[in-house]
Amino acid sequence: MISFLYLSKKYIKNFLLIAFALVFTITLITLASNQIDGFNRKILYSFYIFEDFLQIFYPMALVLGALLTFYQLIVNNHLLAFSSLSYKKSNLIKPFLYISFAVYFIFLALDFTPFAYAYSNANTILKGKEENRVKNMFFKYNDSFVYAKSLDVVNREFKDVKIYKIKDLKLQKILDFDSAKFVKDRWIAKNVKVKTFKYNNQKPIGVEVDSRDKIEVLKGYYPRVIKLLYEGKRVDLANGIKAIALLKEQHIDSSQVRSTLYSKLLIPLIAPFLILIFFSFAPLHKRVASLGGYLFWTMGGTIVGFIVIYTLNVFSKSSAINPNYVLPVVIFVTFIYSVYLWFKKIDTWCEVKIILILLHYNTINR
Repeated sequence: MISFLYLSKKYIKNFLLIAFALVFTITLITLASNQIDGFNRKILYSFYIFEDFLQIFYPMALVLGALLTFYQLIVNNHLLAFSSLSYKKSNLIKPFLYISFAVYFIFLALDFTPFAYAYSNANTILKGKEENRVKNMFFKYNDSFVYAKSLDVVNREFKDVKIYKIKDLKLQKILDFDSAKFVKDRWIAKNVKVKTFKYNNQKPIGVEVDSRDKIEVLKGYYPRVIKLLYEGKRVDLANGIKAIALLKEQHIDSSQVRSTLYSKLLIPLIAPFLILIFFSFAPLHKRVASLGGYLFWTMGGTIVGFIVIYTLNVFSKSSAINPNYVLPVVIFVTFIYSVYLWFKKIDTWCEVKIILILLHYNTINR
């Protein structure tokens, strides 16, 4: 228990140090590259952009924080001391795995809060206006096509909407209304003008015009989901899941939304697996192997690996590659390899190494 608390304290400290240093540096660079008037606006913009970058870079900070802790344990001979006291590697790695998974779930929980919209808030300050309106939308809804002049996301209101209902490749109805309000899971349109087209032997013979006080339309089209589909920006997990369900129901490609969700759900999962892999190759003592070489390939591999993963995620958003086979496959392969190393190098403690180290020191002392 004491070793668990000791390792946890060191790891949390190093993780917070690297996360703050990394995100703070990128925030300063971003702030310097944008012209923002007013001290208060600069502070708010820095705060929101810091939150946004923290969401992106915390998985890398988890891995780098673990590597820094490994380095301190090796250099100070703490790892050798733990092994000499018969501590198993499986017990030593548990604090790192528990904390990395705990941080992962904390950020998942935060993604169901306004924390997920830090990027939008920062963009609002940068542009000097709220991005709460989406204009000139055209999208599919079941057997209909919808055109809306504007959507007010905050007030949950559509303006100047036309719904074209089509059946058997023929225009059946046009619903025309000035505004609609979102209530529960659907839109309530008022003062609707309904144009019904009449056909005789596949030929149009006239139009019947009717007026209705209220009609329920566009069930399941949540305001923030619509904004996500049109702007493709960051969104919270709840609305992302709704968007995928909606697009699947409408038989529309959801690659962009799935890639956005995968970046939140899958990319951070690689952190604990990388930590386990790197720990399995950690030398017990700085004289046993090249510590500099170990740090070079582990830290370099971490940075390059995350760059490759984020690049693949960008390609999957544009449907250049299938998002269902990119990140899930990478995460699965990393997981399988980490499990393999767990049973080969971590769960079973190699006592021969300890004996060789002790013999090596006895030889030197003689």
